[in-house]
Amino acid sequence: MQPPLSAGERAGLRREVARQAWPVVLQMLLKTMMFYVDSSMISAVGQEAMAAMGVVGPISHTLVAILSALSVGTVATVARAWGEGDRPKQEREAAASVVLALALGLPLTVVGVLVLPEMAELFRVPGSPAVTGMARQFLRIEASIFLFFCLDAVASGILRAAGRTIFPMMATLGANLLNVGLNWVFIYGNLGAPRMGVAGAALATSISFALQGAVTFGYLWTPRSPVRLSP
Repeated sequence: MQPPLSAGERAGLRREVARQAWPVVLQMLLKTMMFYVDSSMISAVGQEAMAAMGVVGPISHTLVAILSALSVGTVATVARAWGEGDRPKQEREAAASVVLALALGLPLTVVGVLVLPEMAELFRVPGSPAVTGMARQFLRIEASIFLFFCLDAVASGILRAAGRTIFPMMATLGANLLNVGLNWVFIYGNLGAPRMGVAGAALATSISFALQGAVTFGYLWTPRSPVRLSP
């Protein structure tokens, strides 16, 4: 049986937990904020567009929560290997998580594009077919990047398990900033782009999420990654 921690050790442990936790908490808030930024910028388009975002909200948040389970499982397996100091096991667990992300992400993307828009019918606004139509557009575009969302969830989990919580948070912050700019372009039809309204918000968010996933996943293949997937 190990002796109890001293007061200094407990204080150091609390500081380390806080250091690791705050970027994760901020990253989760930033992911949630992206949808609310979309809704805020859509409000200038009209009431029907806002109603469509109200239809999209519960569906989108539920799916994000479900897919985020990939990150939880990845953290659990990779962190254990990291704590044991077993580098080959770390890389095996990380690689297995990536394979799982691909195995789930590819079919989910195809099925999502076909099925997800139909879920808008569950929240149909009586007498407003345009609202349902806009919600279907948003969900179809969003479903097209499920693969990137899965890769981002796994890559973020791998980095968190190794104590690198800052990079995933910064990637999410960058995606949020990009989303604001792309919303301005696609929602309102600036810089020569067509005025797309709700579909423009979906396109902006999807591009931002996809780039975030590509950047976070790509980081695992760089020399700076604590758990590399390259040979």
